[in-house]
Amino acid sequence: MRHVNYLKYDSLNQITLIIGLENKRLFGKPLTLLETWANAYGLGASGSYAAFKKMLSVKQKIPILIDPFHQIYFFPTLSPQLSECYWINASQVQAIKSKELESIVNFKDGSSLVLGIGRRSLMKQVQRCQSMQRLIQQTHLNQGLTLLNLHP
Repeated sequence: MRHVNYLKYDSLNQITLIIGLENKRLFGKPLTLLETWANAYGLGASGSYAAFKKMLSVKQKIPILIDPFHQIYFFPTLSPQLSECYWINASQVQAIKSKELESIVNFKDGSSLVLGIGRRSLMKQVQRCQSMQRLIQQTHLNQGLTLLNLHP
């Protein structure tokens, strides 16, 4: 999943397209696949949603933490209930550029994705992921320091 750029649901065939270094197709919706990936690390979408809501006061288009060790987050481009929603791997985004009424997401592997969504909206999603990553790292650091203080 680390080298996955994004997920896109094909509602006609009821499959999720996994786009990255290797392109794949799996039956089911992106949220089901993301839940499965998160479960491999003892996480779940509901826990990730709750953490984002509480720590960042986010109420819509909530990203999901998939891999806490590599800090891999996927964020939705639209409401996850819409079949037009893409799920983008924030760790693979290199740049987001505006082009007329669209945005171009450039990925680290050199590929790109054109979306009919404003750059500002996409950047906000990436920033949410970065903010959560910083909070988790800071919490981990604080807990480590607390444990060091408890055991002289």
